[in-house]
Amino acid sequence: DEAEHSFRRAIAIRQMSLGNQHPDTAASFHAFAEFLVEKGDYSAAFFPVQNAFSIRMQLGGMDDPDTTKSYHLLNAIMETINSDNH
Repeated sequence: DEAEHSFRRAIAIRQMSLGNQHPDTAASFHAFAEFLVEKGDYSAAFFPVQNAFSIRMQLGGMDDPDTTKSYHLLNAIMETINSDNH
């Protein structure tokens, strides 16, 4: 899928140019997770949103609105995965 490839490439570029602990890198991971959720690929979305949440927690903590967005998306993905496994 061309869009998925573009997301992966953008993440790689941000990691190389900005580092793994940069807000823009976290934003790329989060956007990729949202894209995967829209496709219904919740299992694949788990890793990128987990990365986004981890980065955002380290940078801004739970008081940061971006951290909260990633937290809610991560929870929604985990709930969906868990409900699909039952």
